[in-house]
Amino acid sequence: MIVDYTSEDVPSRLLSLRPPEGFLSIIDCVGGTSLFSSLHQLLHPRSDSLSTGGSYTTIVGDKTSRSAMGGSLTNYYYPSQFIRSLKGWIGWGPRYACVNLEMKKEWLEEVGELTEKEEFRVVVDQEFGFEEVGKAFERLNTGRARGKVVVNVKEE
Repeated sequence: MIVDYTSEDVPSRLLSLRPPEGFLSIIDCVGGTSLFSSLHQLLHPRSDSLSTGGSYTTIVGDKTSRSAMGGSLTNYYYPSQFIRSLKGWIGWGPRYACVNLEMKKEWLEEVGELTEKEEFRVVVDQEFGFEEVGKAFERLNTGRARGKVVVNVKEE
């Protein structure tokens, strides 16, 4: 499911959509800290059937500025991220990870194969030609893209 953070209260929306057992995973591509007070309610609890419990993963971290890069390097600027991750790892809170994305050809090929299956859907906000890469970044920097911004590198 996709939640539009620009038009709805994300914690409330996720709580309304929560399955009875809780979410197995929440993947955050926006950042910030608005969900942290609700994670115990949102995520699948640690149990005999799922000893690690549900997890929260972000590619951005605690930052909310669109002008700064996210990823695990933000652990240096936001030590609370590292502490949150450590507490989740030892079982004193929900599992938390702030990760860097890597560019690997094999992963892109795998995603390409997954998008051909009906149960996996990628939402595209807008497509640009390679010569319009500047416009693509402008669209990203508005913070209003509702899906992926795609730059077509090579015409087939």
